[in-house]
Amino acid sequence: MKPNIAETIIAVCGIIIALAALAISIIVYFDSKNTLKKSNKPFLQMKYVSKYKEEYKDRKIKEGEVPFKIYAFNLANEGIGAAYLKGFKIIVDDKQIWKWRLGDRRRTLDGWNLLLKELCKCDMEFKFYSGKLPFVLQPNSSEATIFIGGNDETLSILTHQNNINRYDVQGCYCSIFDDCFTFDDKNPPVNIESCEHF
Repeated sequence: MKPNIAETIIAVCGIIIALAALAISIIVYFDSKNTLKKSNKPFLQMKYVSKYKEEYKDRKIKEGEVPFKIYAFNLANEGIGAAYLKGFKIIVDDKQIWKWRLGDRRRTLDGWNLLLKELCKCDMEFKFYSGKLPFVLQPNSSEATIFIGGNDETLSILTHQNNINRYDVQGCYCSIFDDCFTFDDKNPPVNIESCEHF
């Protein structure tokens, strides 16, 4: 029995309508996802706060204590979504000399000491590293500050204008949607595929 032409047309129209509905659903899904991504985009800024931390500048040194001064830098999320910090690397003369993942405090101090040796070709070291970076930096109100302690000589090497142009401390973070970015104190965040190399 041959199919009725009207039934065939109805069946074909049904398939076309179903495919059109599927296409619209896919378009709406990706459009909604892109809108959500844009509304949850963290934007991290790294700024060097001060050459010396003021409360230590004029304090009295106790007997037997080695005087030190502090170099500090600050991280702030100025975006509209949470930033999931992954790691940092130190680059000198366009060459990576160190990297560390979050939570590894000892490796962080080792990295700054290696930076110092690269800049001055000497055996001096920083006295301490202080400050714990959170794994998640919330937008607007959240910030974190890292302090590197040393004496006048070590700090002057780190902050000398010629040396500042030679090194870069670069971080990596991702959004809740795994959109990842690198950032430093000189440039705005740059979108990358992942933070696996940090």
